[in-house]
Amino acid sequence: MHLIAANWMTWLATPANWPVVLAVAGGLGFVVFVHELGHFFVAKACGVKCEKFYLGFDIYGLKLCKFQWGETEYGIGILPLGGYVKMLGQDDNPARMAEETRRSQMKSQSAAYASDRAPPMTHGDLPSEPVSDLHAPYDPRSYMAQSVPKRMAIISAGVIMNVIFAFIMATVAYGLGVPEIPCIVGGTVVGSAAWQANLQPGDKITRIAGLEHPRFEELKTSVTLGDVDKGIPFTILRAADDKLENVRLFPDSSLGLPMIGISSAAEPQIVDRPGFHPSAIFSPARSATPAFEPGDKIVQINDTPIHSYRDLDLALAKYVDEPIEVTVQRAAKDQGDSKGGDEKQPDEKIVVRVETTPLRDFGLVMPLGPITAVQNNSPAEQAGLRVGDRMISIDGQPVGNPLTLEYRLRQMAAAGKTVSLEIESKAGDEAQKSTAEAKTRTVKIALRVPEFTDVPQEMSPLPLATLGVACEVPTTIVAVQPNSPAALADIQPGDEIVSGKLISPPKRNPPYTYEDEEPPPERSFDFGKRLSWPGFVLDFLPTIDPDTKVQFAVKRGDKTQSVEAGLAEFKDETGKVMHSPLRGFNLTPMTVMHQAGSLGEAIRAGGAQTVDSLLMVFHFLQKIGTQIPVTMLSGPVGIIQQAGYEAQQGFAKFLLFLTLLSANLAVVNFLPIPVLDGGHMVFLLYEGLRGKPASERVVIGFTYAGMIFLLSLMLFVLALDTGLISRL
Repeated sequence: MHLIAANWMTWLATPANWPVVLAVAGGLGFVVFVHELGHFFVAKACGVKCEKFYLGFDIYGLKLCKFQWGETEYGIGILPLGGYVKMLGQDDNPARMAEETRRSQMKSQSAAYASDRAPPMTHGDLPSEPVSDLHAPYDPRSYMAQSVPKRMAIISAGVIMNVIFAFIMATVAYGLGVPEIPCIVGGTVVGSAAWQANLQPGDKITRIAGLEHPRFEELKTSVTLGDVDKGIPFTILRAADDKLENVRLFPDSSLGLPMIGISSAAEPQIVDRPGFHPSAIFSPARSATPAFEPGDKIVQINDTPIHSYRDLDLALAKYVDEPIEVTVQRAAKDQGDSKGGDEKQPDEKIVVRVETTPLRDFGLVMPLGPITAVQNNSPAEQAGLRVGDRMISIDGQPVGNPLTLEYRLRQMAAAGKTVSLEIESKAGDEAQKSTAEAKTRTVKIALRVPEFTDVPQEMSPLPLATLGVACEVPTTIVAVQPNSPAALADIQPGDEIVSGKLISPPKRNPPYTYEDEEPPPERSFDFGKRLSWPGFVLDFLPTIDPDTKVQFAVKRGDKTQSVEAGLAEFKDETGKVMHSPLRGFNLTPMTVMHQAGSLGEAIRAGGAQTVDSLLMVFHFLQKIGTQIPVTMLSGPVGIIQQAGYEAQQGFAKFLLFLTLLSANLAVVNFLPIPVLDGGHMVFLLYEGLRGKPASERVVIGFTYAGMIFLLSLMLFVLALDTGLISRL
């Protein structure tokens, strides 16, 4: 909580971020303003007296500002969670509902005439009644005096205005030009559905179900809202042979939202954006000479030309164990000539030497666990290996350290070897039902030589690309290397690593100016679904300060003790230092500009975006609690953070975010929940069908229930936003 608050305060206090803050505040306020403006305009058109028009809520009378214009008080309330129009005779607060109803009734015709200048016998759709009746007629300018159709128009006007302005904002955005991320594969999560389908960097998704030429945002939406059980059909244009392939992917929901494990592609160009360093801290690219500069375009690595992100990935895998010479094309800076004018200099090519990225570990050897995923058309699939199988030996020898196994298998594959694997099948497999001796079997596999090097993410299993499998690696130690940091910390075989905490060095030199260079807070982690041992060693450790120490919680028997270990170079069985293919380049995300060529094209694109946004919100709400966990909801903090991110991407992207937010407000507000517009519509439909309104007691009861539900939901999403409730 304190860290979140500190980060936000620091971010807000930075003058460079103030335009973003103003844009976010103005954009979010505008969406609410438009909604309330719809209610206000239609209410005025129906002759209803509007007493207040507020952005935000003036709880306990607290407000930032107010002014009176005519009969309406305009203002900004202290609580920025919406807005409201206060009409005579209408109040969503059940505690004041009965009082407001009485206030809107005429106590005498003369009083009504004097106060509102209205004919004494005009009572909306209600018949004249004796003024002494307990059910006095409503003031003709009150909300309750209007006919059911008029009240329906007033209630629905906010939603309609949100839809109209969503369409306008989307149309303007496409008129300006929207940078969109194309549906090109940048990488896959090891073990995911995309990894199992053997999707490679550079592959292009041309169709998802019935959606042609999707954008990356549409990919995420299609997967999140798709049919998890039956799978989602994809058409892939393979970069390797330029052929189309149809595959059906089954999203995984184990980490929350359904995912297929695809990351977007980047350009082979160093990022050029404020606040982003050209390279990752502690990486070889950061210490390279001469230094990389923002906007540098990578055109060659050693003698390999680089034209695409795929080329870059292939080159990094090819030269993983050796320093590389990176040729970049650098835009020359403008220089003033002797006459005081500006002269554009030609671009220049710079050669930058980048060292290798050594892996680090603690000298621990873990066991190789069962297979968790098998790639399509891989040597493992052709040999009949299945999820749950476990490799016992290779060519009669123990598998050894799982984290060096792929390197050893690649050497065998390069030599054209066929290996013999002893496989233990999990209990209950069909292969074991016929005979008791079927627990282990031996298979021969012709290994393949992969073009790319799979790097497991922090939560990923261990990839063995030569076989086409991913395997679990438990954290129960089978061996400790002599004189290693683990041995010095008295970690022993049979111990189990349960969790850990990073301990950063006390200070860094020289002083840093980028956010990613600030000393991170102590980070605690548990090994399990969110962090695997392969991901920890192969993906996370190469990115941190090599002087970092880790405090492990080690379980030995029935006791758990805390030990501290430093990092050492990770070596294979022959003493060779292992390397990661990643060098720490911060690259520019791949985008294409979608700009309408005419007003008609902008209108069509804006209309399609508005409809898609409305349907997406509707389908999202349908799947909450089933396919989409409730912990994926976002509250005000999450919305503001996302709005700030979109505002930094450009004005057109921010307009599209406001389109989605406006569509969200329209759909959510029309849910049949008392207090919301949809709840009012339900009461009005009931009144229209029955011929008279629901009883005051029923309306107040349902309104209390709706208010309690919404307040509870608001507290829940705020707790999610601030981390009081985990999203895991």
